[in-house]
Amino acid sequence: MLKKRTTSFVMILLLFCIMVSGCVQNKEDIKQNTTSQDKQNEKIKAEIETVKDDKTDTLNVNNKDGISEKKYSISGYIPVNLLLQDINGEYADSIQLLTDVILMQAAWWDINGEVQTIDEWDTAISLLNQYVNEDSRLWCTINPKGSLVREGVAGNTIDTLEKQNKTAENIVEFCLNYNIGGVDIDWEFPQGQEWEYFSQFICILNEKAKAHDILISAAFYPEKADISKDAVKALDRVNVMAYDLFDQNGYHSTFESSQNAVEFFIDKGFSSEKIMLGIPLYGRPIDKSASWPFYKDYPQLLDNTENNVVSNIFFNNKSLVNQKLEMVRQLKLGGTMLYHIYCDYPANIEEKSITAMIAKQIAINDN
Repeated sequence: MLKKRTTSFVMILLLFCIMVSGCVQNKEDIKQNTTSQDKQNEKIKAEIETVKDDKTDTLNVNNKDGISEKKYSISGYIPVNLLLQDINGEYADSIQLLTDVILMQAAWWDINGEVQTIDEWDTAISLLNQYVNEDSRLWCTINPKGSLVREGVAGNTIDTLEKQNKTAENIVEFCLNYNIGGVDIDWEFPQGQEWEYFSQFICILNEKAKAHDILISAAFYPEKADISKDAVKALDRVNVMAYDLFDQNGYHSTFESSQNAVEFFIDKGFSSEKIMLGIPLYGRPIDKSASWPFYKDYPQLLDNTENNVVSNIFFNNKSLVNQKLEMVRQLKLGGTMLYHIYCDYPANIEEKSITAMIAKQIAINDN
C-alpha cells in the first residue's frame, strides 16, 4: 500500500513539474512576442510625457529657415442643419480655415446600397462650396441609413462581395457628381459579424476611390474599432473621437484620455500621419448626463485659462487645446479634427475662437 501511494505521489509531482515548465515557456513566448510592442508603447508614453512637461503655448512646425517641416491638417465637421441656417455666412471664415471640411448628416446609403440625401442637398452643397477654401478638400460623411443601424440590419447592405462592390461604386459615383474629394464613414457601431463585412467594404471602397483621388476616412472611438489590418492599411485617415470618454471625475475629454486614444490607434496599426486627433468644441456635464452644450455659450471659459469646468460642465478650453496641439506635434500626427465648427465662436471673433487659434498654430500651407 505504501509503495502504491509513493508511486502515485511521484506521478503527480512529475505532472506538476511538466505543467510548471509549460507555463514558464508560455510566459517566455509571450514576453518575446510583446517586447517590440512594449518598446513602442514606452516610446510613445515617453514622448507624451515631454508634452506634459513642455510649457510651450504654440505649435511651432517651422525649422530655422522658416520652411514648414510638416504639413498638418485641420478637419472640421459641419452639421448640415446648422449650415442651412447659416445663410449669411457667419461661419464662412471658420470653414475657410479648414484644410478638410466634412459635411455630416446629409447623405447615407439605403438597404439597396443606393446613396440618398436630404431634400435640401443641392442648397447645402451649393452653400458650402461658397465657403470652402479652394485649396481645401470637401468630404461628406456617408453611413448606412440610421434606421438600418438601429434595427441591427445595416450589415445586410454589405454582407456579400456583390453588395460591397455595388455600394462602393454608388458612393464613388456620388462623389464624382458633386466634386467631393473624401468619404468619411461614421457608423456607430457595427456589431459582431458586421465588423468583418465593414472591413471588406473599406478595402473595396478604397480601391475604387483612389482611382479618382478620393480619400477614405472613418470615425472611431477607441476600443470600438474592430477592423481588420487590411482595412487599417486601406484607410487614408482615422478621425479619433477622443471625447465623450469620462474619467473618474466625470471629465469627458482630458489630455490623458486623448493620450490613451492615440495609443490605442497606434497599437491598432495606424501610422501616426493617418491619425486625426478629435477635439470637442462642446462640453459634457460631469454627472455624464445626455447634454452637449456649446463652448461659445459659456464665455466664463475665456476669463480663466486654467479652469475647464463651468456650471459642472467640463470643456476643452484654449489652454487644454494647446496641450493637445503639442501632442499632435510631438507624435507627428496627421492633425486635428474639430467636432463641430458651429459649437465654437466664429473665426472672425479671433480672440475667442478655438478654430482661429488652431489655424494660427498649425501650418496649413508650406511657407
